[in-house]
Amino acid sequence: MVFPNVILEQQRMEAAASYNIPLDPRTRGDLAVIILLSVVYGIDLFAIVFMLWNRKYPPIKAKGPLLMACLFVCSVFWFIGDVQINGHAPLANSVFTSCRGFGIWVRVLLGICGVCAIVALRSYTLYYVFKLRLPSHGLRFYAPLIAYILCIIAFGIVASALHASASAEYLPDLDICRLAQPFKISVYAF
Repeated sequence: MVFPNVILEQQRMEAAASYNIPLDPRTRGDLAVIILLSVVYGIDLFAIVFMLWNRKYPPIKAKGPLLMACLFVCSVFWFIGDVQINGHAPLANSVFTSCRGFGIWVRVLLGICGVCAIVALRSYTLYYVFKLRLPSHGLRFYAPLIAYILCIIAFGIVASALHASASAEYLPDLDICRLAQPFKISVYAF
């Protein structure tokens, strides 16, 4: 398959004009970005494996290697969801047509919210240990993180239960996933 398929891209542009939706054509630039970022994530994977292999070494241990590995996994989810929801790759006849699965669960909840939760946990740990001088373990320490994860799960269930036109829907003529404007606002507010 040639990327991009010029005939399909022309049909997408005509369909977008009829729906009055602004749409950029997929070009070799999109493919280059996907390849470049995949290479970067491959190098990062090598670094994460090396870091986990040597996690007992004191300078690496101080950085929280398990938390860094979780951050990497969430970043990969975010990247995969971005490729799908931003229309960088053709979605037709692939698993990417599941806009709720990839657009909501993978990108937003596992990717964006996961990264935010891990960064918040790291900051909260530093505050808890160095400012409050308390140990960073126990239910009292993890209660805010557990509450946030429960909110993420509840948001995902509600977003999945909504009608596709109210959250995320696949438009086969345009070969993209479209997020409803109120849903976008709720995601940004969340």
